[in-house]
Amino acid sequence: MGIFAIAFSNFKNNLKVYTMYFISMVFSMIILFNFENLIYGDLIKKLDDMNAEYCSGIIRVITIILIIFMCFYIWYSSNTFLIKRKKEIGIYVFMGLDLPTIGKMYFLENILIGIFSAFIGSGMGIIFSKFFQTIILKISDYNIKSSFEINLKALIISILIFIIIFSIVTVMGFVNICMSKIVDLLKATKKQDVIPKISILSYILGIIYISIIGMGYYLSTKDMSQNIFYMVISLILIIIGTYGFFKTFVVVFLNFLIKRKSVLYNGENIITINNISYRLRKNYKVYAIVTIILASTIISLATAVSMKLTYKSVEDKSNVYTFSFISQNNINENRIRDMIENKNIDYDLTANMVHIDKGVSSNDSSIGNDAVIVKYDEAIKILKKAKEETLVEELKENNLKNNEFIKIQRNILGSIKKYEDNKINIDNKEYNIIKTFNCKFVSLDVIFFIVGNEQYDVLKEKGTNVNFYGAKLKDESNAEVLYSKLISNIDKTTIGYTYLKTMKSLRWLNFVYGIGGLLFLVFILATGSILYMKVYNDATEDKEKYDILLKIGTEKKLIKKAISKEVIITYTMPLILASIHSYFAIKMLSKMLKQINLTDIYIISIVISTILFSLLCSLSIKSFKKIINI
Repeated sequence: MGIFAIAFSNFKNNLKVYTMYFISMVFSMIILFNFENLIYGDLIKKLDDMNAEYCSGIIRVITIILIIFMCFYIWYSSNTFLIKRKKEIGIYVFMGLDLPTIGKMYFLENILIGIFSAFIGSGMGIIFSKFFQTIILKISDYNIKSSFEINLKALIISILIFIIIFSIVTVMGFVNICMSKIVDLLKATKKQDVIPKISILSYILGIIYISIIGMGYYLSTKDMSQNIFYMVISLILIIIGTYGFFKTFVVVFLNFLIKRKSVLYNGENIITINNISYRLRKNYKVYAIVTIILASTIISLATAVSMKLTYKSVEDKSNVYTFSFISQNNINENRIRDMIENKNIDYDLTANMVHIDKGVSSNDSSIGNDAVIVKYDEAIKILKKAKEETLVEELKENNLKNNEFIKIQRNILGSIKKYEDNKINIDNKEYNIIKTFNCKFVSLDVIFFIVGNEQYDVLKEKGTNVNFYGAKLKDESNAEVLYSKLISNIDKTTIGYTYLKTMKSLRWLNFVYGIGGLLFLVFILATGSILYMKVYNDATEDKEKYDILLKIGTEKKLIKKAISKEVIITYTMPLILASIHSYFAIKMLSKMLKQINLTDIYIISIVISTILFSLLCSLSIKSFKKIINI
């Protein structure tokens, strides 16, 4: 039998053994193809220019992240596959095959696995492509009909990326085999990791790594508007601390439990604690990587949802008036009302403001070189119309001094930068901004300043009078057509605005939400399957150990409990630490986005992660028991 025939035979025989491995690879390929299909397909081209540009950029970034993750995932899976095959490879040596020949055989077998996964995944990706697009468009609230399309360029690129990653990992495995010793190959699955030795240095390092994580958490609570550098340092510290936590702190903690005989000899604990301790030397990196990926996944979902909430917040603050008009001259309000039809107007408003565009400066870069001034009485009228009752109550007493301003902003995407001591200079006179409110005012994307009535009379001499008229429609179904009609018929000195155009240009925020939700599920399943393969591998290695325990009279009930506890701890450790990491990260994100509360989505993401991990944990326990025949 030739090398290829043996490799093909092994390939067929191992399909059933590595079902989870293949499912994960195929699933990754399905997602990769569909993202590439979005990049090169016609769907994005159907969006308006700005949304198409943003959405295309988002997909490209996410695709790169997905490819990076696939590199690690394929490497880990293939490495696990190789370790399990080393004993079989050692037997081939006794059959007269040299290591380079065996390496070639392994190379061919693994390439077959990669090709099989790539083509099955591509085929299923093509089948589900329309469904994939429909889900994203539905979540993103795009009124575009998806169509079944197969982009040849996307198909070729996704297959090539997958095969290249697989080939590189396979070459690494080939080199590993060629450099191995025969004795090591034969004993590969029988190697027992010695429990890490504990010294005073271990305790010191354990405390240091916990302190590093704590410092990362502390920095995440700092005001990022003052120094975004805190966010970068916090991220680095938490990643370093996570590796150290599993490498040192967990080892020290388990050693503490081992020394407590009342704990160690309590039921099945002696089996569970020792098994976890023995494996930590080789598994701490897996625990750390899974924790970091899981935390990142939860954070990405929170970020995606924050985009959805931001969109809703913008819509809420922008749709005070369906149509808004400003002019330095009188606005023909009656003509506008007649064209709209009075019966379709829910409410409307006229207001006067002053625009000052000379001699304006501020330490707040968001203000710019001009200012729109509104007197107190006029501002209260506007706020009442916008149904900002709480703010009206807060500003009930007109106690603004002549050198005091109140700043009103819409804060569309949650400005990160914040100024504690805001000031504005107008015509060489300094004014203090005593309060800043992010609220509904008028539908214009402009920063307004409320001043006392007397001060307004002084400032209006320094600027230009601006008239405002806004109308809210009862039925907005035909608003865009009506707006075009209004613009073509009103005075040319009047500038019109409709919030519908703003919302249309920001719809890409919902697209981020749709993509982020799908990506969350992909990574949760992938991280869970990494732990599943790890447990599967552990069960294979421990089969002989448990056979011995059964032969010397250990109860099956005790062994079953020990297995269940060990597997549960394997899934629980990364999940708990990732939950804590993501809590502080999401809290930091909430501060950056200001008025958006992400607590609910944090809880939901943790619940979803827990449910999926619980299901995989149950499957792992069943597989473990099946492998050792109990």
